[in-house]
Amino acid sequence: MAKADQRFGQRDGSDQNFDYMFKLLIIGNSSVGKTSFLFRYADDSFSNSFVSTVGIDFK
Repeated sequence: MAKADQRFGQRDGSDQNFDYMFKLLIIGNSSVGKTSFLFRYADDSFSNSFVSTVGIDFK
């Protein structure tokens, strides 16, 4: 793993608990459920009363 760290730069402390990390870009029309999908996948939670997300939501 040391060679991968040297090749891709140092990892910060939050990355070291995972074997893989993926970054996703979720795009689509308004009111189609992008934020709901993100919360369902990341936190395994769902809420029927989401307020419209304007801008960028990081999770």
